[in-house]
Amino acid sequence: PAAACRPPYRPPLLSDDGRDIACDALFLEALRAAAAAGIPVSCHCDKDGEEEAVARALSLGKEALAHVHIAHVSTRGACEAVRAAKKEAGGGAFRVSAEATPHHIALTAEDARALGEEGMGKVAPPLRGEGERRAVIEALRDGSIDVIATDHAPHRAEDKERGAPGFAGFETAFAALNTTLVGEEGFADTDLSRLLSAAPAELLGLSDRGVLREGLRADLVIVDTEETAAVPAFYATRGENTPFTGRTYRGVVCMTLLNGAIVYERSGY
Repeated sequence: PAAACRPPYRPPLLSDDGRDIACDALFLEALRAAAAAGIPVSCHCDKDGEEEAVARALSLGKEALAHVHIAHVSTRGACEAVRAAKKEAGGGAFRVSAEATPHHIALTAEDARALGEEGMGKVAPPLRGEGERRAVIEALRDGSIDVIATDHAPHRAEDKERGAPGFAGFETAFAALNTTLVGEEGFADTDLSRLLSAAPAELLGLSDRGVLREGLRADLVIVDTEETAAVPAFYATRGENTPFTGRTYRGVVCMTLLNGAIVYERSGY
């Protein structure tokens, strides 16, 4: 059959999806298998203490000579562990990368309390204090954190009321980050573009996208970086559980193209 002739599918990334592997021996075996296949492993590290889980993932990743990617870094200690591990790896077989989310960059535990820590403000890992937020921003600035990922988790209002953790993040990411990183922290527009597009594509080995270049996929987002607008209460995504509703940010998405086709156009643009 034709299907039998196709090469095996090689995913760009493997993930524990928030279910940390409890057994060190099994985790090590999985990391070694991923390393042999040349596939990064994304470790959520949001169970039983983020910093301890990050240290464990990095230690086992070093032993396995794997590429360990730390998801949604949110504490100073986790930033420092990633920074130190990258220096230790030094470009060898053991590789380390990391990501941060828009909500850990722009918000704090005070915002979670205002939203309701066990309802609309609940996310894993939780929103942290201002010192932790600043540590994440500085790790982005010095390259210890490689990419920004939304950790998009849409939930219905009733699910949030029952304690489902997570935020919808696709439609609010650019405005929140443009305001916080570019407007307040002095990042360049090109820095934000790289963290959201070029760097993730490179991390995942997607050489046909992520930058503007002839012959590559035209996956584009056209934005107005100066217009200010309040985040609306309605979204195209299935979930409307964003902590940014009603906040005024600088930066509006005007159009989105997927492989050259317009899939979103702002009304009146």
